[in-house]
Amino acid sequence: MSIQNQKAFIVREAKETDAKAIVNYLYENQDHFLYMISKTEEMKLDLTYEKKMIRLHAERENCIFYLALKKDKVLGMLNFVGGNRSRDMHDGEFGLSVHKDCFGQGIGTVLMENLMRWGRRNQVIKRMTLFVMHSNKRAINLYQRFGFRIEGVRRKAVRFEDGRIQDLVMMGILKEEGSDEWIGDKQ
Repeated sequence: MSIQNQKAFIVREAKETDAKAIVNYLYENQDHFLYMISKTEEMKLDLTYEKKMIRLHAERENCIFYLALKKDKVLGMLNFVGGNRSRDMHDGEFGLSVHKDCFGQGIGTVLMENLMRWGRRNQVIKRMTLFVMHSNKRAINLYQRFGFRIEGVRRKAVRFEDGRIQDLVMMGILKEEGSDEWIGDKQ
């Protein structure tokens, strides 16, 4: 699969009708991602559960679930989940993944552009957080281009079956108080 330009795919919010395509994407890719903590067998991959997750993202004003699609095939996805309590609902974490055959084709950048635009317009969100494996330099560079800063490291947080051990880097970005602009945002 090769995406030559951004017009070859669209980014939009996930719908319940996307559940099957999302489950297929995860089955095809999850164990091939070098930088994912969860393995396929540890995930709940069924249509009912996925539809529920899509619905929850759509119902909460501090959550969003984006898909990068070519026709009905998922090329990448990003989901952001804000806090559940009044004191942390302004903050949330997100995860981003791109299909194993589509690395380096701008899909992650377009997903991030959509997240940052949504975050600017969202009156609840004041902070975004993510965790990324220390060796995933491509992702760290992407997040830094969008103004995210390294805030800490969870040393030796991930242990793989083959003996590899990875640190998790915590990155975050803040919104200016009383503004819709991100501090350090370069977009």
